Amino acid sequence: MNYKTNLIVIMLVAASAFALLLSCGDDDCPVCPECPSEPDYHLLYSYVRPNYEPVDYVVTTYSLKSGLLIDSTCYSCYPFDAVTFSPDGKYSYYTRRSVINCEHSQPSTWVTDTRTGDTLAFDPEHGGIQMAISADGQYIATSLTTRTAIYKVPELTPVFEENDGSFHSENMTFHPRKKVVVVAKSHKDSLYVYSFESDSLELISAIPLTNLAGDPLVPGVMSFVPSGDSLVVLGIKGPGVLFFQILNTTDYSVEFELRLAPWQSYGQYIWHPDGKRLFMPWNGGFDNPEMGGIDVYDLTTGIFESFVNADYYNLGAPWFMPRYLAFTPNGKQMAVLNGWGFGTWPVHVIDMATKQIVRDFKHNDFGNTRAMALIPIDWEKEK
Repeated sequence: MNYKTNLIVIMLVAASAFALLLSCGDDDCPVCPECPSEPDYHLLYSYVRPNYEPVDYVVTTYSLKSGLLIDSTCYSCYPFDAVTFSPDGKYSYYTRRSVINCEHSQPSTWVTDTRTGDTLAFDPEHGGIQMAISADGQYIATSLTTRTAIYKVPELTPVFEENDGSFHSENMTFHPRKKVVVVAKSHKDSLYVYSFESDSLELISAIPLTNLAGDPLVPGVMSFVPSGDSLVVLGIKGPGVLFFQILNTTDYSVEFELRLAPWQSYGQYIWHPDGKRLFMPWNGGFDNPEMGGIDVYDLTTGIFESFVNADYYNLGAPWFMPRYLAFTPNGKQMAVLNGWGFGTWPVHVIDMATKQIVRDFKHNDFGNTRAMALIPIDWEKEK
């Protein structure tokens, strides 16, 4: 083989290797020299161990990729009631209410740098048990009994605070494209729609929630569809009488309604990162502890169906009683907080493609929990 032939062979081999390198994908690249590493997202998990003296409150952080404990910190009081993160994970937002017989537990809301843990802003007087964040990450809302507040973040600048004496269900949601927030006021059986276009809140309308038969409903969990054209609401007529409703956002009239099973107690409406599927964890509560599951509504097909249920996993005690869900940013995994009342409250990590539980995190001590969240940072890229 002469010099020219050798040169041609070398060039062809190099070109083939370069083409293979370019063909690497995030999911599968068996012939690539270096496959892209799997992302490493962290789970933040708050847990209460009442059998300790004094009562022990622990916040742990786990790696979804390795299953390792990243951090564990104990507190003498509830550290927070709700936590959420900016879309890029840069900022962490916390809120808490006051707790009886718990020193230094005034209602408060604060912002930290997720990577360093440094506190960047702090409101020492106002807190909540529930928190929502706007789609653009520029605003958060907190709610506690009769009070609702909206802040501009990360500065934590107050935009609005209302304390009207009417009991709120602590459920609220931001419109994904407008400066609009909807607050559920359960004692008034109404949805209150506010605009904060001018960084001060204006009541647009108060919408009495009813079913198609005209019966008044107490508003429960809710969420705007990603386009903002509709609002999905859980309407409650009474014990065991629940309605899945879709309201248009022109006049908030009912476009679609489905009566749910009487034993189902829904605690959250959360969209998959694909923006097409709404997931709804439910459980049977104390009366039906062996019953639980996750329902899903497909926005493109209009189909409401079961995603998984207790029979699918057959876990035995503490059974499968989903309370809260959280998705990884790539949508490949779902963390499920499983429990009701006092128990071990495990967190199951489910592979969305196979529906199999691929990892468990739990405390062996009897207790309960207030918060679980996934930090939307790929810590693999931080190394």
